[in-house]
Order: sequence, then C-alpha cells, then structure tokens
Amino acid sequence: MTQYNNALLKSMITPEASGAVYVDRQQQNLAFPNVVPAQLNIGDQFQIGVVPAGSVLIPWLCNLHFPALDSNGSPTLAGSIGTANTPAALAAAAAFTAAKNVAGSSLLTPQQVIGDPEVDTPIYLTVTTAAATPANTGLIWADLALRAWRDDTDSGNQTA
Repeated sequence: MTQYNNALLKSMITPEASGAVYVDRQQQNLAFPNVVPAQLNIGDQFQIGVVPAGSVLIPWLCNLHFPALDSNGSPTLAGSIGTANTPAALAAAAAFTAAKNVAGSSLLTPQQVIGDPEVDTPIYLTVTTAAATPANTGLIWADLALRAWRDDTDSGNQTA
C-alpha cells in the first residue's frame, strides 16, 4: 500500500477558526463606600467585567446579575452597560433599583466587535441617573461568553 500525503493540505478547523466559545464568570463587589464613593454621579463608570486580550465578546450568550444598587425607599439609580467609549454598547440606560438579571437576549448586539487582539477591553456600568442612597454591598457577577479573536473577521472592527 502506498500513502500519498499532500503537504499543502491543512485543516481549516482549529479552536480559533471553529469559533470555540467559553464562558468566563467574573465577579465584582461594588461595596459601598469601600470601592464606590458615597455619592454616585452621572457619568461615573464602574468596571463589571473584562474581555481578555485576544478574545471577542458574544453578547447574546452572556448573562449579568446585579443586586439592588440603590437602597433608598425611593431608589433612582440607572445606568447603561458597555465600554469606556461606547457606554451603551450592550444595554441602554435602565434602572438598577432592584436585583435584576440582564440576559443575553436583552443585551444589544453592537455594530462593532467588543474585544481587541492585544489589550483587555473593560466592560462598564455607566451611571445615567445618580443613586438616592448607594446600597451597602453589591456583588455583581457576569458570565461573559467569549471566543478567540480572528484577524480575518475582527480586525478594524473593534470598539474600545
């Protein structure tokens, strides 16, 4: 039997090329006043997660959980979820006055890739309406669905 091998024939399927997805659970304790100041101002940004360098976020597979972040009898805190330069890239302004889940189906699908081949991309909660009284604790967890960065589809299309 003779075996003929074509040295130019390469598999197109690799973990990167196949778009393998993994979920990274990240937790951030926004304990007041240790981490967050007593007064939250409009425009303040608090990191709730990070897309690691070399990865791309898949918003529709993510799940975010927020406790009540405003403990006042008449809470007012509202915010958006996104990146530093695009604060509402993933979710427009919404109330964070009671515990809530922000599931992938309710997250926006941005026009641009959220991620970068070389640097981490932080995900922020940006305050759009100040809190009446910040809660004493606030453990936020984010199940961020990620895939590997691909130069052929992602380059020149990312947001910061």
